[in-house]
Amino acid sequence: MIAVVLVCVIVLLAGAALLAALIVDVTPGRTVVAPTSVRRVLEGEREFAGAVGMSWRDWLLIRVVVLAGAGALAWSTRVAFVVVLALVLGVVGPRLLLAGRAERRRIRVARAFVALLRRFAARLEASNEPFDSILAESAARAPSELAFLRAAAASRDVLSAVIAAVAAARSELLEKGLVTLLVSRTRDRMALAELLVDHQIPEIEALIDEAEEMRTVRSAQNATITVLAGAVTFMFAFLNGVPPLHDFYASPTGSIALVVVVLVFISAVGAMKLLLRQPRLFHWDLQRVARDVARIGGA
Repeated sequence: MIAVVLVCVIVLLAGAALLAALIVDVTPGRTVVAPTSVRRVLEGEREFAGAVGMSWRDWLLIRVVVLAGAGALAWSTRVAFVVVLALVLGVVGPRLLLAGRAERRRIRVARAFVALLRRFAARLEASNEPFDSILAESAARAPSELAFLRAAAASRDVLSAVIAAVAAARSELLEKGLVTLLVSRTRDRMALAELLVDHQIPEIEALIDEAEEMRTVRSAQNATITVLAGAVTFMFAFLNGVPPLHDFYASPTGSIALVVVVLVFISAVGAMKLLLRQPRLFHWDLQRVARDVARIGGA
C-alpha cells in the first residue's frame, strides 16, 4: 500500500514539474541539460504536439489537466491500484486518442508541401527571379495546411524564417525537402528544378504513400485497443460497485489480480504495436545545414 501511494506521489510530482515548466516557460534543451532519455521523451512530445497542430505550451497544459482529472476520478473508486492505473492511462491516453489525427495531419501537410515544391520548381524553370523571391512568393501562397509558412513570407530574411517555421513543424518530410533547397540553392537553377522534379519529390511522395498505408492499419489498431480498454474499464466500474467485489479489489490479492489483467493487456498492445513498428526518418538540424552551406560559400 505504501509503495502504491509513493507511485501516486511521484506521478503527481511529475505532473507538477510539467506545470512549473509552463509557468516559467522552460523550453527543453535551452538552459537545462537533461539526461538523454528525458530529452528523447520531451522531443517526442514536442514532435507530437506539432503533428496535431498545437503549441508545446498548450500540449503540456492538456497533459497536466488530463493527468489530474484521471487521478481525481480514479480516487473516487477507493482502490489504490486503480488510482495508479488511471494515472498511467492519463499519461498514455491523450496520445493514443489523438494518434489518428496526428497521422492524418502529417500526411496532409506533407502532400501540401510536395505541391508547393512542384510549383517552386516550375517557377525556377520559367523565370529568372532570385531564389529568395520565388521562395517568398511560394510561402505567401501556401495552402491552409502550410499556413505557418505565410508569416515567413513577410519576413526580411525569408529563408531564415522558412527554416524556423519548418523546424517548428517537426516534420521529417518537410525537413528533407527543405534541405534539398538549402544545399542546392546556389547551384544551377535548372539543375535544382530537375533534382526536385525527378528525384526529391518522387522520393517524398513514395514515403507519403507508405505512411498513408501504415496510418490506415494503425487507425484500425488504435480503434481496437480503445474499444477493448473501454470495455474493460466499464466492466471494472460495474463490478466495483458491488460491495463484495470492491472489498476484493481493495485487498492485496485483488490488487495482484488487477496487476495480472493489466500486464496481459499491456503485453498484447505492445505486441500489436511492435508488429507495425516502422523505421523513422531522422530529423535534420536545419540551422546547422544553413550555416554549413553559408560557410562553404553557399549564401
